[in-house]
Parts: sequence; structure tokens; C-alpha cells
Amino acid sequence: MRRQRGMTLLEVLVALAVLAIGVTALQGLLAASVRGIADDVRLTEAMLLARSLLAEAEVRPPEPGHVEGERPGALHYVRDTAPTA
Repeated sequence: MRRQRGMTLLEVLVALAVLAIGVTALQGLLAASVRGIADDVRLTEAMLLARSLLAEAEVRPPEPGHVEGERPGALHYVRDTAPTA
């Protein structure tokens, strides 16, 4: 029996197909991960804005009424304040 050296063309093509499927799957996972990180950043920015507005209200109580505002990062907020008994 003769010993075979190297790989056949079919083996190379199968290996490339398996590699392509794996890379495609990893690319999808990477894209989902990047989207998740971007969502987490936006959520963190929104929480920091909310904490900032609450701290400002504790130091200087707001007048009753409706206030809307914008902050960097395209964050829009609305504050409705009503007097309490």
C-alpha cells in the first residue's frame, strides 16, 4: 500500500467550507456583541443623566411645571413636577 502525502483537492475544499461557516458564525456573534455594547453604553448614559437630574432636584427643588431638555448623545428628557400636600 502506498503512503499518501499531502491533501487532496477535495479535502482542501471541505476544510475551506468548514472554515467559512465558522468565520460567518463568528462574524454574526461579533456584530451582536457590538450592538449589545452600544445598547449598554446608551443605557448607562441615560442612568447617569437621570441621577444627575435627581441630584440637581435634591439640591435645588424644581418649580412645578413641565420641563423638556436635551443632553449630549441625543438624550431627551421630560420632567413633570407637581406640588405635594
